[in-house]
Amino acid sequence: MLLTNHEIKAQVRLKSRNFNVLVYGPIFSVQLGHLRTVVLNDLKLIKEAYKMPEFMGRPPQAVFERASDKKGIGFVSGPDVFEQRNFFVKCARQFCYNDRGHFESKIQDEISHVLSKIGENVNQPCKMEHFFSIPTINALWSFLVGERFEHSDPKIKHLVKCASDYLSMDGIAAKLGYFVTVAAKLFPDFTGLTKQLKGGFSVYGFIDQEWKKGCSSRVPGQPRNYKEAWMDKFETASTNSSFHPSRNYFPATLGDILLAAVETTAATIDWAVIYLAMNPEHQKKLQDELDSVVGNRDLLALDDRPQLPYMEAVIHEVLRISSLGAFGLLHYTTEDCQFQGFSIPDKTCIIGNLYAVHHDPEIWESPQVFRPERFLDESNALINTEKIVPFSTGKRYCIGESIARDELFLFIANIFYKFNLICTENKPDLNPCQGVTSPPKPYEVIFIRRQN
Repeated sequence: MLLTNHEIKAQVRLKSRNFNVLVYGPIFSVQLGHLRTVVLNDLKLIKEAYKMPEFMGRPPQAVFERASDKKGIGFVSGPDVFEQRNFFVKCARQFCYNDRGHFESKIQDEISHVLSKIGENVNQPCKMEHFFSIPTINALWSFLVGERFEHSDPKIKHLVKCASDYLSMDGIAAKLGYFVTVAAKLFPDFTGLTKQLKGGFSVYGFIDQEWKKGCSSRVPGQPRNYKEAWMDKFETASTNSSFHPSRNYFPATLGDILLAAVETTAATIDWAVIYLAMNPEHQKKLQDELDSVVGNRDLLALDDRPQLPYMEAVIHEVLRISSLGAFGLLHYTTEDCQFQGFSIPDKTCIIGNLYAVHHDPEIWESPQVFRPERFLDESNALINTEKIVPFSTGKRYCIGESIARDELFLFIANIFYKFNLICTENKPDLNPCQGVTSPPKPYEVIFIRRQN
């Protein structure tokens, strides 16, 4: 049978991070502007659906298609997406994990810069806005192109702002433009389309200039980073490959990767800072664990992770409660299909409501309360990690998950090893900015140097 609105009713009402919706059971349909949409509020259903090849598309959304020229790995559909994704995974394995020590050292370099900057501003309110964006970009940029940006470089500061503008959807008008394309076309300024497009064009344009710079020290066949490996592929690609010179896929693919670093990893570190500053008892428990393991060393390393279960629980709880990608990226059926006894037509938008899954009171006791202990059993072993999917799931899961998890561990652990954090009188707003992701609004905290 065809899935229709209000098909299955339930007794629970949940508030989505992006929309106020009635959840009529684990699966229901709704019309969102021009998009016929099916919403999945159950983790098992989301995992099942996202494994199906019929659910692997992305809905046509003008702002992303225009900015990226219908290319890349994030916002478009088709076989080229998976050719690019597979290549990125191969490069990440080669340049990040086959030589893990080198990659970790690059992250540690950025952490040292962050700690030094914090150390210059201790014992006073610090306004936090995109504070971690450039360091997390740099940690990734070393793997991508073998370079780093100076934190004071106005170009990279502008790039961070453009990335934020591109993915933002603040206000009702912006959401209207997102789902009702005719409204965005008729009123581009009012709906925020102009601002989004300007940000998107700037991000992809920046990457295009990076590609055109080439690499004078490159030795063909001996790549040292993702860009050089891409150039090798570029020179030997067949005409039907997305790596062929006529396709010009590099700016969109690398742009999508860069957006993930700016809008997810950095924002998750911000949420960790906020929740731990607002919950000093959990901050103290984390620091006690760090002190017991690290001793007098200067920085924590990835090798310390197995000995830090509470640290891992903190990261999982931050990922759960913040639910940075409340809906993830939207999926789209590429043909008529059957799912859970329902006929779902071709060109139907599929939303996996990850926020609902992460805040379901039937799964999580007091889901709005920050409590890392929910991820530990009595023997301090991690549990319940399979019940959250902050990096999505299935065939279009986030391919940068391993890199992001390493960055989150190293940044958060080292910040709280070195500093106590407290809130100012202006406590952080737990209601996030609205957009494709849900980063926190600018906030203030006070860093106090610890006497480790």
